[in-house]
Amino acid sequence: MYPSTSRRSRASVLSLLIATIVAWVGIVGCGSGGSGSTASTSGTTTTTLTSSATAASYGTAITLTATVAPSGATGSIIFYDGSTSLGSVAVSSGAASLSTSTLAVGTHSLTAIYGGSSAYSGSTSSTVSVTITSAATTATTTTLSATTTSATYGTAITFTAAVSPSAATGTVTFYDGTTSLGSSTLSSGSTTLSTSALAAGTHSITATYAGDTTYASSTSSALSVTISSSTSTSCSSYTGTPLIVCLAQAFYATLSTTQQSSVVLSYTLANAEVWSNLPTSNISRNGLKFSTLSSTQLSAALALAQAVLSSDGYTQFLNVRIADDYLASNGGGTSSYGSGLYYIAFLGTPSTTSAWQLQIGGHHYALNATYNGNYLSATPFFLGVEPPSFTVSGVTYKVLETQRAAAYNLGQTLTSNSSAKLSGTFDDVVMGVNSSTGHDTNYPQTYPTSGRGVLYSSLSTAQQALVKTFIEAWVNDQNSTTASTLLALYESDSALAQTYVGYSGTGAFTTQGDYIRVDGPRVWVEFVVQNGIVFQNAIHYHSLWRDKTADYGGDF
Repeated sequence: MYPSTSRRSRASVLSLLIATIVAWVGIVGCGSGGSGSTASTSGTTTTTLTSSATAASYGTAITLTATVAPSGATGSIIFYDGSTSLGSVAVSSGAASLSTSTLAVGTHSLTAIYGGSSAYSGSTSSTVSVTITSAATTATTTTLSATTTSATYGTAITFTAAVSPSAATGTVTFYDGTTSLGSSTLSSGSTTLSTSALAAGTHSITATYAGDTTYASSTSSALSVTISSSTSTSCSSYTGTPLIVCLAQAFYATLSTTQQSSVVLSYTLANAEVWSNLPTSNISRNGLKFSTLSSTQLSAALALAQAVLSSDGYTQFLNVRIADDYLASNGGGTSSYGSGLYYIAFLGTPSTTSAWQLQIGGHHYALNATYNGNYLSATPFFLGVEPPSFTVSGVTYKVLETQRAAAYNLGQTLTSNSSAKLSGTFDDVVMGVNSSTGHDTNYPQTYPTSGRGVLYSSLSTAQQALVKTFIEAWVNDQNSTTASTLLALYESDSALAQTYVGYSGTGAFTTQGDYIRVDGPRVWVEFVVQNGIVFQNAIHYHSLWRDKTADYGGDF
C-alpha cells in the first residue's frame, strides 16, 4: 500500500471505499457483502469436451468445444490445460468453443468446467489429451551448465542453456525435476536463469528448448546440483516447532549484541500489530533490516524463512522482493523499494514451550507466525505485487499467479449468480491495516454478519472445489505441517457449511475494484485489484489471509 486517504465507511454499511489495492492507496476499510440468499440449482448437468485434433504441430490452431446437457443450461465454461485456465466462454445453445494456437510442445490434459447457473448445477468434463509436436525439421541440441553444482542454501546459482545451431530462436524453460524454475528468451543461441531458492538436497536440473518454426525442440541432459543446509548440524535433527526455534537461535547467534537487542521485542499486541504493506520509507517495521545484515546473517535469516514456509511459499517470498527491486529500478526509487528493505523480528524469545511470534515483512509481504500460542497461527498474512508480471534478465516473473488464477477461476463461475455479488465497491483489502497508522491497529476485526455472499453448500461440486483451491493458494504457502493442520479446520464439513463466497466487479481481475473473498467461521481470504502506483498504466494486486480465531496465536 501507499500513503493514502482510504476511509472506513459510515456506520451502518460495512462496505468501505478502501484505498486501492492495485493503487496501494487505500489501506483498509470495512466492506459489506451482497445478499446472503442462495440460488436454487436443482438441474443436474453433464459437460462433454471434444478437440478438433488430438495431435498437432506447434502453432496450429486447436478448437476445443464443450457441450452442456441439458442444452438449456446458461452460464459459462472455463477451459483448462491441467490447472491453467485457457479462457472462459459463455454457453450458447448448450455449447461453448475456444480456439488456441499457443499450447506448448508436449502432451496436455485438457478439461472443461461448467460453472452452473441459478437453475443448473456445475459439472466437469472428462480429460482430453492433446499432443503438440514441433513443426520444425531442423534438429537442435540443448546443453546445460551452471556456475556451480554444489552450494550452500541461499546461494545464487546461474544456469546457462546453449542451443545449437545458435540461430535458433524462442524460449528455454528450466526445470527442477518436473517443476518449472522459469523461462527465458534465447539470444545468439544462449540464455540464463539465476535462482537462490533451491531447497537443501539434490536436484535434477534440465533445460527444454521449445522450438520455433525452423528449429525443433530439444531437452538437455540432467545436471545434478547439491544444496547443503546453511544451518548448523544441531538443527538438522529437528522437525516442527523445535526446528523453527533452533533456526531462530542460530540466526540470533550470528548477530552482534546491539543487533540482538534490536531483533527481540516484547510479545505484546502493540508489537504484534506492527506490520504493513506500505513502502518502508513511509511506515516503520519491527526488528532488523535485511540490508544491514551480513551475508552470513542474511543466509541464516533466509534458512529460518525457508523452514517456516513451503517451497512454493519461500519462492514467492523471494520473488516479491525481486518485484520490489524491479520497482526501485523502474522509477520507484531505492528509498522506498528493494529486496533489502525487509525486516525480521522475534516477539518474545524463541522457545519450544512459551508463546512467541516471528515477523518477516516489508512492502507487499507480511508474515506473522506464532508458536506455542493458544492456537497454531500463521496470520495475518499479506501478499501483494506490482506489477503482476515483469521480466528481469530474460526471466519472466508472475509472482502471485497462483493466487490470481484461483481468484479468476472461482470468480468466473460466480458472475452468473446474483447472490454472490457483494454490495458496494472495493478498492483495497477490507481487513488490512489502519489507514491512519499504516499498521494493524484494528485488531480484533469486526467481520460481516450479513451480506456475505453465497453459501458454499449452494454451489456446484466444481465451484466447491474452486473455493478450496482459493483457500489453499494462501494457506499452502506455509510449511506442510502448518498448512495441513489449518486446512483440516478450514475445510471440514462443518466449517464449509458456514462458509460464504462473494465477489465484486467483473470477476476477471483485470480492473481496479475486482474483488473476491472467502469468509468462513475462521478463515478469511480476500484478493483485490488496484491501479498501479509506480506503473500507473498497469494494475497490481493486494491479498490478505486472516484467521478470525487464531490471528497472533489467539493470545490477545
